[in-house]
Parts: sequence; C-alpha cells; structure tokens
Amino acid sequence: MFCTRCGSQVPDGSRFCPSCGGPVAAPAREAAATEVVLASGQPVPAAIPGAPGACTPEVLAAYVAHVAARLGQRPGYVPELGASLLLTTRFSAALANIHQYFLVRAGDGWEREEVARHTDACVAWALENYQGVPRGLQKGIGIYPVVLQHPIEPGALAYVREKPKAHFAAFALPTLVDPFDHVVCHMEATPVWGWAMWGGIKKVADEALAY
Repeated sequence: MFCTRCGSQVPDGSRFCPSCGGPVAAPAREAAATEVVLASGQPVPAAIPGAPGACTPEVLAAYVAHVAARLGQRPGYVPELGASLLLTTRFSAALANIHQYFLVRAGDGWEREEVARHTDACVAWALENYQGVPRGLQKGIGIYPVVLQHPIEPGALAYVREKPKAHFAAFALPTLVDPFDHVVCHMEATPVWGWAMWGGIKKVADEALAY
C-alpha cells in the first residue's frame, strides 16, 4: 500500500503515512466502519456545533499528524477542551525552559466569541496543568490555542490580531490556520510587556504550525 500524498510505502493497517503524516484511506469495503482517530488513538471530535464545513475530522487528523511529525511528539487529547494536545520544548524560541502547549481543534464558522472562548479555556487549562521549573525569567510557557478554519472568518481574524492578555511568565498566542490556503494568522504587533520574548513566540507559531 502506498500513500496517495507522497507516494511512500505504508505498512498494511496503518492509519497515517510514516513519511508525511497524511491519513491513509481505508479500503472501500472497510471505510464505513473505520473511525477517524488521532495518532494518539483518541477519537477526533466528530463535529463542532454550528460549524460544519471544510475542516472535517479527517482534515483535523491529518493536520495534527503533520504538526506532530514536525515537532517529533505524539499527540494527546484534552476532552474538556475538545482539542488535540502537543507539548514540546523542542522549539525553544531561543530561550531556555520554555514549554510550548499547542491545543488544536477545528472551528469552521467560528467568529470572535468562539475563538475567544477557546483561547481562554486553553490558557486556563495550560496554567493549571503546567509542570516544570517555577515560572519566571526565561522559565515559562508558550500557549498556542489553534483553530483550523476555511475560510478565515473576519471576526476571528480580528480577535487573533489583537494583543493578548498578559500572564506572568506565560505567553498565549491564539492562532488561526487555514489548511487549504496554507495560511497561519496571529498577532502582528509586539506588546511592550515581554517584547524580548514575543518575536520568538511568533516565530515558533510560524515554523511549527505551517501546513
């Protein structure tokens, strides 16, 4: 069996290509019974109320697998957020001891309020579950609440372009990703508080989340 995206050989029974991370189509006779799951084995959220669209569970699974391969991490799943989780220190933003939480879900049709709620929930969860050295100078966390959308909604875009709330030794960068137009959108300005860190935080988003 071969991957339809990159042409690499894929072991029989695999759900994802080991080379590009793309989902492997099930044989036609089995497709109806095949549940879409993340690489972690957790089921992909079947739907987001009011947001059916292009970013289907299959698209979400493929995107998460792609980012996971880039980060060299195995994705998890946070049920209370309905989001896939990737945790890494590999992309350090040129700073020491920065833990990065990538929390990804689909949100076709989401506008400002929905993206803001997702962001607030992700920040609260990451701050509560952070385990590491005490947060402080060059020791903290980057939180990336990521929403897949196609097309990008204007209200959602306006929200992620704003300067985020300040948190002690924590940097939250809500991000929109259009997996079809290959666009990554987040804050463009650099806040005065934490200005030395924000360049690296944004660079991590661009490098880790590009598709």
